[in-house]
Amino acid sequence: GKLAIEVVGPRTRRCSNLFDLGELSHLDVPVRAVSLYNALPELMDILLTNDDGIDAPGFAALEAGLSDLGTVWSVAPNRERSGQSHALTLHSPLRAVERGERRWAVDGTPADCVYLALCQLLPLTPAIVVSGINLGANVGADVHYSGTVAAAREASLDGVRALAVSLD
Repeated sequence: GKLAIEVVGPRTRRCSNLFDLGELSHLDVPVRAVSLYNALPELMDILLTNDDGIDAPGFAALEAGLSDLGTVWSVAPNRERSGQSHALTLHSPLRAVERGERRWAVDGTPADCVYLALCQLLPLTPAIVVSGINLGANVGADVHYSGTVAAAREASLDGVRALAVSLD
């Protein structure tokens, strides 16, 4: 399989790269971490989110793979929220349920998860936000509707480097 990574961040140019991850049958093969920025610290704090929910197999694979790069903080929707684009929950309270050390399930959209993590849940600002692994490519017009891409965009709006990860 190929892992498509869209890098988005403040004062960075947009670029797309494909990394060969080998066979990812059942997503039980560890994801190989790829260093994307020379400016990032060797070991860093990483916020991980997605739009497929905190229990998605791709999320667990990325969580394990990124742990080699530093401390992973996972804040993701409590259920699948694909196609939510950059929706924010405005008229009801957001609830975050702790699901382990540095892990929260949120009853909101992917953009809600990033906003809540950066403003309330994390005791620090992460070096980077990683959103994914999305099952299916987010290319072309799909990027406008993608919760995966919106989560990375929300981080970027808050001045945090971000990338959206899709599996095609």
